[in-house]
Amino acid sequence: MSRPPLFYHVPAQTEPAKCKYCPALIYWVLTPKKKHMPVDCHAGEGCLPPTSERPGSGIAHWGTCPNAAQARKPSTNATT
Repeated sequence: MSRPPLFYHVPAQTEPAKCKYCPALIYWVLTPKKKHMPVDCHAGEGCLPPTSERPGSGIAHWGTCPNAAQARKPSTNATT
């Protein structure tokens, strides 16, 4: 059983950027923990790109990016 996607709010007037690991358009948002996260507003049902007048919604881009593994930071947990 898979979980439904978690949608993130993208404020109105947020400018798109291009993912540097794939050709997708993404929108940078702040998570509730104040971390920057790329959001995909073109991933399908429930996703809506923002405009100058209304906000949008989308899902975390790392879930849709075919090259997400390249973007992950190396783990800092050392096992001895």
